[in-house]
Amino acid sequence: MIEEEARGMEVCPEYFGEFPIPDETPWGEPIRLEKLWNGLYWLETRDAGWVLAIAYPMGDDLRDETLELAQLTERDRKSGIDNTCGFRFYRYEASCIPLYELLDYRSKKTWEPKINIPALKNAILDFDPDYARKIFDEDLDLLKEFSYTPGAGTSFYQFPPAVPE
Repeated sequence: MIEEEARGMEVCPEYFGEFPIPDETPWGEPIRLEKLWNGLYWLETRDAGWVLAIAYPMGDDLRDETLELAQLTERDRKSGIDNTCGFRFYRYEASCIPLYELLDYRSKKTWEPKINIPALKNAILDFDPDYARKIFDEDLDLLKEFSYTPGAGTSFYQFPPAVPE
């Protein structure tokens, strides 16, 4: 039943409701959030800064290697994420890979404009050049579109400014 509910939140949120915003991460409670899409959230934590939270069903659109980069909460590790259907979490540096893989997810019009695509690709090349080489081996057409963009940097997402305490 848990998996059916999670998949329902993905495809029919008007009936099942949207994915709840995670109230815990592997690095503690979130202190701020930025919603990209239903089930795709940036969460700021005290210990890890901004981390990307991806709802369980979206994992179907990620490569196995990308799923392995994710961090899980203690509950999801102990019980198994396939049993809990929880969130996968990625530190900012690693989040460039799942974000790139999810660019075609649903109606990206609401969240893709928030992402600097050349900087995202630069971040992948800096963070995990082996990943880039692997996807080129699998799809040579990507090589044509995937190259380092001088001047774009690697800051692929503009977070809201911090609120003074």
